[in-house]
Amino acid sequence: MPRNENPEELMYQAAHYELVASARAVVAGHKINPDFKIGCMIALCPIYPFSCKPEDLLFAYKNMERHYYYADVHALGYYPSYVLKQWKRKT
Repeated sequence: MPRNENPEELMYQAAHYELVASARAVVAGHKINPDFKIGCMIALCPIYPFSCKPEDLLFAYKNMERHYYYADVHALGYYPSYVLKQWKRKT
């Protein structure tokens, strides 16, 4: 990776390409047979709070949100608003 590249941006770009490829595979599958049932597989490692302190709960929740959006895009077909807001804040 070139030194001037942002690793987080590259990660999200790669994830976007995977989501587009998955959507295209679903479209192709339905062209072959409209009755096909096509899903996705999401590998997810849960993030548990360190304690019951509110700041630990919020930290775990916010970090899990970063993982949930992949399933949201697969199931809903668009990026959820919380992800778009997060990306907008970073730019």
